[in-house]
Amino acid sequence: MRRRPLPDPDRIRRRDTLAVGQALTLIADADPDMLRMAAQMTEGRRSGSRVGFTGPPGVGKSSLLRELIRQLRAREETVALLAADPVSPRSGGAFLGDRLRFADLTEDEGVFIRSWGHRAPAGDPTPGVVEAASVLEAAGCEWVFFETVGTGQTETEVLRHMDQKVLVLSPDSGDQYQMLKAGSLEAADLYVVNKSDRPGSESWAEELRGSLARDDFVPTVVLTNALTGKGIAELTAVLSAHPSL
Repeated sequence: MRRRPLPDPDRIRRRDTLAVGQALTLIADADPDMLRMAAQMTEGRRSGSRVGFTGPPGVGKSSLLRELIRQLRAREETVALLAADPVSPRSGGAFLGDRLRFADLTEDEGVFIRSWGHRAPAGDPTPGVVEAASVLEAAGCEWVFFETVGTGQTETEVLRHMDQKVLVLSPDSGDQYQMLKAGSLEAADLYVVNKSDRPGSESWAEELRGSLARDDFVPTVVLTNALTGKGIAELTAVLSAHPSL
């Protein structure tokens, strides 16, 4: 017997935050009826852009996303963020790190932020992300961002379901060549070198471009600094110009 009723799809489409939250909770709990309903909500009529952000720990993915969301909100575009967090061993839920990182955005009615517990082995895709994105798009979100848990391995499986795949690195990240050997670098559409105030950032980015370049492929590499705002407008423009790179 069902413990919790499914939310009304019309309430979700009207962007009723309670209904959207109920839907996401049921998806996180892998409720089979909710998963089916979510898959049907945008079937054949998708209107948003889904963007996955991944990269090693400590490169500044959260800070970068915060500034990117601010840019999009300045253009009055609606945004949702699913921030994958490690699961609490006590409660089984996410650690709710997003509420700390994005506290200044949570009062904005045009922004929907949700912690998403990563109940899977490190490096594996976070379950339910695709269905959650469908619900958020049905609720009118023009942008749905997904931030991976940041375990040092990119979640290439879930990124395959994103319209755009962004890999964030920094000049002092020691993982770039290990990821290149594993093929993870090549799974991205767009490369961001954050913390670009560090010495040698420009030459580091050029080396990255050279490592990825092929005869028929020139990688897009954007240098950013989430603390100063450098490159955020350029990153926003690239994502907006190519909603499905």
